[in-house]
Amino acid sequence: MHTLSQKTVLSLDAVTTSGSGLTRPESVWWHEGDLYTSDAKGAIAHVRADGATRLLGLPGALPDGVRPNGIARRPDGSFIFANLGEEGGVWSVDTTGRVQPLVRSVDGRDLPSTNFVLLDEAGRLWICVSSTTPGCSAPGYHFDRAEATGYIAVVDTDGSSRIVADHIGWTNECRLDPTGTVLYVNETIGRRMIRFDVNERLELSNRQTVAEFESGIWPDGLELDAAGDAWITSPISNRVVQVFTATGRYRVILEDYDEESLRTAEEAFQRDAFHRTHFYRSKANFLKHLTSLTFSGDQRTAYLGSLNSDAVYQFSVDGLIGAAARG
Repeated sequence: MHTLSQKTVLSLDAVTTSGSGLTRPESVWWHEGDLYTSDAKGAIAHVRADGATRLLGLPGALPDGVRPNGIARRPDGSFIFANLGEEGGVWSVDTTGRVQPLVRSVDGRDLPSTNFVLLDEAGRLWICVSSTTPGCSAPGYHFDRAEATGYIAVVDTDGSSRIVADHIGWTNECRLDPTGTVLYVNETIGRRMIRFDVNERLELSNRQTVAEFESGIWPDGLELDAAGDAWITSPISNRVVQVFTATGRYRVILEDYDEESLRTAEEAFQRDAFHRTHFYRSKANFLKHLTSLTFSGDQRTAYLGSLNSDAVYQFSVDGLIGAAARG
């Protein structure tokens, strides 16, 4: 048992929403008071501080086989997204809404269905591929708990690329610490968060497990707070989990699940009959399949992306970040 408490820190009453009309806002990004999400119709959706929502991509902008997942904003206001669809790779959305491929291969190896992208401060692109198993992007894909074919790749500013870590149990979101010397990564089907040391040549070493998660948690979204701790989202159970990276212990901040849906998914997971549909069909009272988390610039508010909501969830994190929260 690694949890600090069996009780959630906040109730669902603490959660409100922003925006409207979103389609699969899996990844959420905050910038200067506005929110941006991946969108299955318009590539990127823009939610202004006043709640008004628009799509960056025009209708029909997304080609067949392209499904935006993890996103990253460039300094010029354009976006990059990981394509979870069968076409795979990393794509870009310019400020006019034009969608086009950006990275289709790494070191001569075609990028398959791609989960997440991270653009670091030096302009290098970190790419998370969850699995290389054929058909892994299909709605009914069957997860194998013993499979660890996911990997992480880096594209440098000169365009050179290489795989820097592999044998990962369904690579999901990753984050660099502020020094750029530690990379945290979620293994969704491996049910753990791992970390690597990063040297100046962007080589990863000293792989360690930071936290292993118990029943009902499939780590998906990952963000670091100002204290260096990690915040994890889990679909199905709709949990937001705060992981204290120094100890690997964690506590559940929020959760929202239907007991039968969660029990069905957990039983299927334990007998290796777990499918992608479990992430989409589970029920809850309010939260709909949480997948990502980001903070406002002052780190007083957290925002949540999801698979099925038409808006972005938000809640206050005042008093939850830093030494005082370790209790």
